[in-house]
Amino acid sequence: MEFERFTEDDDEEEDAAIQYMIEQSLLESNKPKETHRDSTTRASRSSGPESVDSSTIFTAIRQGNEKLLKDLCVRQKDKFSETDSRGWTPIHEAAAQTNQTILELTFKGSGPDSVERRTLRGQTPLFLAVERGLIENVSFLLQHGAQPDSQDQDEESPLLIAIRSDYIDLVKLLLLRGSRVNHECCHGRRPLHEASRLGKAALVNLLLEAGAQPDPRSHYGLTPAGTWLLREDTWRWWRLY
Repeated sequence: MEFERFTEDDDEEEDAAIQYMIEQSLLESNKPKETHRDSTTRASRSSGPESVDSSTIFTAIRQGNEKLLKDLCVRQKDKFSETDSRGWTPIHEAAAQTNQTILELTFKGSGPDSVERRTLRGQTPLFLAVERGLIENVSFLLQHGAQPDSQDQDEESPLLIAIRSDYIDLVKLLLLRGSRVNHECCHGRRPLHEASRLGKAALVNLLLEAGAQPDPRSHYGLTPAGTWLLREDTWRWWRLY
């Protein structure tokens, strides 16, 4: 009887030990799964909109990713005021793109004051849209408060840029939306000086019809007619006679 009791006790201890080992093994096998699941969750969170910086917004704008940009407008609105190395904000980048929907979404995320933000060169989003001849973007920005005569660090205006690029439709639009036809730029030059200097007869006529003074003088004493005569091809024409 004594031997049987000892045998039963040994069996119970052995069973308990085996059960303990099984439980420990199960606990150990579950630990890596939990760690993997947690790391996967963290990775997915880190790659989502919650942790993006402004470069993600700029990339979405350049790639025309409307779906991502909509999400960023809601989740990362504070990032839309950040600038890149050029001093560009997201709305500057959007103004330079051909997709107007991208500009509209970016404006929504940036707010109304964003249309007058300036780059390191002093350019507003309107400047960048005019430089690229993007008439729909120009129209959108003007409708949402962009100042048509805002000058950059070189004291040039969007109207002057449009004239220099021979964007006659943009010139008409800017004048229609309040750009001043006699607005002085660098060295006292007027839009008519620029159109005359470049020999753009159609633009000269358009500016005169819009009320441009025919003979204003720059700081160097030159009138628009004077700048026309200083053109190289004009001098070549005079030499023939």
